[in-house]
Amino acid sequence: MLLLYFRISNDYAFLKDAHREVMNNERKSIIQSLIKRLDNLYNNGFQQPVAMFCQRADYMASEDDNAQIVLKQVEVNTGAVGSFATSPRFSQLHRRMVANAGLDASEAVTPVDQSDKMYAETLYHSWQQFGNDEAVILFVHGSLYSHLMLESRQIVHKLEEITSRKVKSRFITLKEAFNRLNIDSVDKSLILDDKYVVAVLVDRIGREISDAELALCVEFERSTAIKSRPMPFFVSHTKRMQQKAIENPQDYVLKANDCGPTGMYFNEKMVNELQSMAPAERDFYYLTEKLRPTTVKNHFVRPNAEPTLNVNANPELGIFGCLVGNMNTGQVSFFSRIGHMMKSKMDNVDEGGVWRGNSVYDSPYLV
Repeated sequence: MLLLYFRISNDYAFLKDAHREVMNNERKSIIQSLIKRLDNLYNNGFQQPVAMFCQRADYMASEDDNAQIVLKQVEVNTGAVGSFATSPRFSQLHRRMVANAGLDASEAVTPVDQSDKMYAETLYHSWQQFGNDEAVILFVHGSLYSHLMLESRQIVHKLEEITSRKVKSRFITLKEAFNRLNIDSVDKSLILDDKYVVAVLVDRIGREISDAELALCVEFERSTAIKSRPMPFFVSHTKRMQQKAIENPQDYVLKANDCGPTGMYFNEKMVNELQSMAPAERDFYYLTEKLRPTTVKNHFVRPNAEPTLNVNANPELGIFGCLVGNMNTGQVSFFSRIGHMMKSKMDNVDEGGVWRGNSVYDSPYLV
């Protein structure tokens, strides 16, 4: 899956054609603005063809019309993907709980999750590719108080562990980037605070951005810094699909045509949204099949609340992957898939999400 999206990201003509309805639409959107800016970027050439790609593809077991269980992909996430650092800790916690209960807690039934190590190793390889031992890895966040900041710190701790603190990391917000980052006019290096050369620029923004912020992010593409999610990779993860759903709302989910989890409509809310939506707006949404996920019994433990025991739950499995590749040649110099996460929601909840409070971290137990 990750290799597929990497190849797609390298085919800019295909990406533009896939979004032609959006580009020709009278309504303005971030996708239109981004592609127009990328046109200029491609015309002038990238300073840094090497890029870091990280992704999480999410799957659920769903029941089809013949009552057969089939594996269905829910979505594919890129950019500021959550749970790279937190999911290994829950795997360790659940393995300990299983062992304390006197059950088999071997790796054969409780798989090891090393997604934090994978992310850190990918960062290290990217840093090595840059070839400057004094250069830093820079994490750019949408907010200092986001849960993503906690995860980034945990990833840096793992990076320090595997490199014996050889690599320096820095953190700033996107708002701070306007004043603290600039591009050297001679060698096109990305410079932090007029002092540090940036080897790897890591997107941990995790929120919608303004047009001015988008322009700044595209400007980073003109530097020699290796980007962890280059802008073409963002475009490759939008969704383009249309189907009729008003007559059968129970079979579909309406989602906004971007990379985020916002703008999702289920059942009658979806019908109301489609019926009230102007024709020009429909190009900015897509329809996907509504799954009938497998239901299992589980326990939910949440902070500041009594545990909910033996209730019907729907598990969802995410597979992490990271690579470092050259966007000009298509050559991949590093590739790893040693991470996973599982989350579960109650079966009476339509939309999950750990950080929205609708799902909880879980772990697979193989039998």
